[in-house]
Amino acid sequence: MKGEGTTKAIPVAVGDVLDLRVEELVAGGEGLGRVGGYAVFVPLSVPGDHVRIKIISTKPGYARGLIGEILDPGPGRAPPRCGVFGTCGGCQFQHLDAPAQEAAKVAVVREALARIAKMDPAGLVLP
Repeated sequence: MKGEGTTKAIPVAVGDVLDLRVEELVAGGEGLGRVGGYAVFVPLSVPGDHVRIKIISTKPGYARGLIGEILDPGPGRAPPRCGVFGTCGGCQFQHLDAPAQEAAKVAVVREALARIAKMDPAGLVLP
């Protein structure tokens, strides 16, 4: 039968507190880290952040966690300029400095071209 023997144990549970290194940003601005290969999405994080998070939800392929403490900020982290950043949802990248914002947006476009359009983004010419 389809799916038999492919169930993996989820390595985290709701309420777990753990330290995580954020590897990259994904579309929508959430950071992505991994626990033994299992994806953990963390809003308001930046690549390179070492954060202490609390797991708020789990699914078979991923979990979501909220930052409790930034143990070591990533190199592109910057103070947001908007007082409601993080609550209104209008600006997903304000916690990044300008070069990190540009790099994050280029990475999101490249990943989408490769994954969705099945294009090789290596030759992408930037403005």
